[in-house]
Amino acid sequence: MTIKTTFISSDNMNNDPLLKDKSRAHLDKIQAALGEPIIFATPEEQQGQGCVFIFVASGGSEMAFIDVMKKLPGYVCLISTDNNSSLAASMEMLAWLRENGRSGEILHGTLEQVVSRLKDIAAASEACQRFIDGRLGVIGRADERIASFIDEEGFEAMTGAPIDWISMEELLTEYEQGGYPDDQWTRELMNSGYDEEELEKALTIYGALGRVVSRHQLGAVSVRCFDLLQPTKSTGCLALAILNALGIPATCEGDLKSLVTMMAAYAVTGEPSFMANPSRFDPDKREIVFAHCTVPMNLPSSYHLTTHYESGIGIGVAGEMPLGPCTVVKTNGIFTENYVGSGTAIANLHESNLCRTQIVVRMDDDMEYFLKHPIANHHMICFGDYKNAFELFFAMMRARSEKTE
Repeated sequence: MTIKTTFISSDNMNNDPLLKDKSRAHLDKIQAALGEPIIFATPEEQQGQGCVFIFVASGGSEMAFIDVMKKLPGYVCLISTDNNSSLAASMEMLAWLRENGRSGEILHGTLEQVVSRLKDIAAASEACQRFIDGRLGVIGRADERIASFIDEEGFEAMTGAPIDWISMEELLTEYEQGGYPDDQWTRELMNSGYDEEELEKALTIYGALGRVVSRHQLGAVSVRCFDLLQPTKSTGCLALAILNALGIPATCEGDLKSLVTMMAAYAVTGEPSFMANPSRFDPDKREIVFAHCTVPMNLPSSYHLTTHYESGIGIGVAGEMPLGPCTVVKTNGIFTENYVGSGTAIANLHESNLCRTQIVVRMDDDMEYFLKHPIANHHMICFGDYKNAFELFFAMMRARSEKTE
């Protein structure tokens, strides 16, 4: 990733005609240690970055800073030096940001400290760009998901793209046409020994869903999957499992908050996540049982096929999930309310009265969020410790909604 930063200084360049050259030399040291290019750029050239980078070359640059802030929304990273009152000016700027309802931080310290933090900031900035580049679509409207809709106007203002609402009839028409790709997953599944008739129906839903996604050029999709039960006598669990394995975030039940969260999880980690219901809590042990009938095909160490839990038909996926560090996340869709919690996946379960893939997660924190103010039902489980990465990503996405003046 090329980091673009805008150079600002006092009008008289601090009486140093070599100030910009010295600033470039300072950036060159950071660039060499970072291993990524850093260039000076105009505010206009920074448009689209997840984070606004400002190189504060000297004191007396505060008004130039405000001029830049009028042009650029978003989280602000102030790169300061040890000279020319750069740090003092940066502190004034950060205070101004806070007083004006905006977010940011000062990047300052030893070369090692600066590079370490800059890696985190650059990764979060790049994740924001990946998230914004993804077009979101929903097939069918799940009004029964009473706490799972999002502020659509706020989402469009933040990302620049509206939500694409697609009728269930379009998906069912594609299903009637039949057919599905001959790929790694369909071949593996057809050779699994599971009931061939059931597999044909489930994979035909996958083929239909894939064609709808392609036609609408979607980067992520959610399906009101219970509407598939009667007309197809099958379920969307397998279709969603394959799409997620192919790098297309796909959620069930038409849950918009979960779809945005899953898109964010993919943007941050580069890996699919497990969308699941919190099914049982043990507050004293800080343990949660998460369960769902679909899971990305490439997440479990092994899996077997069975029926969908609630309906008893179709195909659900029961996976053996990796044990170890994990991160549980959820957003309200416009990133003004977010949850990120670290924990450890400690066991897989195989209980008959829950959705088919079941894991026990021991959280590092208590259960207060889940029992007192959850962001609806479904949550995403990412395998690995990404808490800090998510917190920075959420801060940057939330900052996209902050006013520039």
